[in-house]
Parts: sequence; C-alpha cells; structure tokens
Amino acid sequence: MLKRSIFIIILVSFFMAAVLTAAPAAFAADEKPAEKPAEKTTEITVDKPAEKQDDKKLEALLDEFIKYDEKTCTNASYAIDSKTKKSGKEEAVKMHAYFRDIKNFVMNIEAGENKVKVVVTPKESWMYMKEYNVIMDVPADSKEQFDVEKQQKKRRGEAGEITKAKDGDNDIYTIISKDKKKRSVITCDPKQLVYTKVAEYGEKGELLTEASFSDYKFGKIDDAEFIKPAGAEVMQLPQPGGQKSETGETEIKDDKKTEEKGK
Repeated sequence: MLKRSIFIIILVSFFMAAVLTAAPAAFAADEKPAEKPAEKTTEITVDKPAEKQDDKKLEALLDEFIKYDEKTCTNASYAIDSKTKKSGKEEAVKMHAYFRDIKNFVMNIEAGENKVKVVVTPKESWMYMKEYNVIMDVPADSKEQFDVEKQQKKRRGEAGEITKAKDGDNDIYTIISKDKKKRSVITCDPKQLVYTKVAEYGEKGELLTEASFSDYKFGKIDDAEFIKPAGAEVMQLPQPGGQKSETGETEIKDDKKTEEKGK
C-alpha cells in the first residue's frame, strides 16, 4: 500500500495539467477546431464585416504559434520553472522537457522533495517515482491531459481574443478566452523561435500560473531518456471501483507483497 504515492500521482497530474493549460503550444494546433457555420450566419450580416475581419485576425495570430511549436517540440530540450497558486498558496515546480516530437516526449518533474519522470509515447505512457523506485502507467483518466495535440485543439477553440505587442526584441501575445474567464500572456523570442515566459490569469485578474522557459538545446534526444530505470518495481493502479481502505482512500496493490503474504 502506497497512499503517499497516490498523492504524488495526483500532484503530478495537477501540475502537468497546469503546464499544458498554460503552455503556448496549447494555442497552436495545425488542425483548426470544427466551426459552427449555422450559428455564425445568423449572427453575421452584410452590415457587420468587422466581425469577419476579427475572426481572420484571430486565426492569423494563432497560426503564428505554429512555427514556435515546431521548433520547441522537435528534437528540443529545455527547462521550465513553474509557479502555481492554489488556495492562496504558491507551489513551485521545476521541470525539464525532452521533445522528439509532439507525440514522443519526456518530462522530469521536481516538486519539493518529490521527483517524478513522465514518459509519453504512442505505445505507452508511464511515470517513474524516484523516491520509491516505482514505475506506474499514467492513469487512463489522466492520459488526455498528456495528449498535447488534444490540448492544442481544445485551447485553440477556447481562444476568443488575441493581441500582439513588442517588448524590446520579444513579441508578447495576450489571449483572452471566449468566456472571458482566462487571460494568457505569452512572451516569445522571434529570432530564436522559442517561448520565454507564459502567465495565466483568472477571471478577477489573479495570477494562476507562471512558467519561465530557459536552457534551450536542440539536437537528437538520447534514447536513454525513454528507457525504464533498471530494477524499478512496476505497480498497477486499481481500476475505478477497486478496493478502498478503511479511510475510504483507494489503495495501490503491490502484487509481489500480496503473494509473499499468501505463502
């Protein structure tokens, strides 16, 4: 039984969701979300050409992120220092990303004393918890937030307004969601084609997440990053409706220890 491991998994899932939500890549998918022409034709008339222009400008600015995504998600590694505010408390997470491409990547995550490695490929997605020397599959209900392409499409579809400004050599994009509840400020280096900072604010203007990107390196990602650590114990998470402890918390089953007790 590893109750603390469950806490770590939830922690990792939370921070990964925060990063993917705030990450600029989430605003730039090559494939655009499905539109609803029927609704638009009832709202847009010949007397309102400006609305069509705004839509075109929105799409054009969102398309500018594609070149950044191609650079930062293809044979690239970099550090991400993330700060997230939750219940009035600030939580810091250090990450190092290793991208072969958008579907094959590694995230080394450090939150306090906990160190977790997340590996995502089309064949399998798993997490390695160094503190316990344990490997677990990414929970089925959490896999979607690790799917960068799905997150891209989702977040692009949520974008309602976008503006672009200059700050020295950097370009700064401000994206406001359609429901006006989120505002994301993305700072990019147009010469290097990389992201340098992303901040996401809530409905009241409060800072939710801030991530700084640094230490960019480009080149083939070492195969060793995708290999499971030798000697690590493989454990399976219980399926929904599985066993629960007396406290009501779902337990992780250690098959090896169960067999030993049964002897």
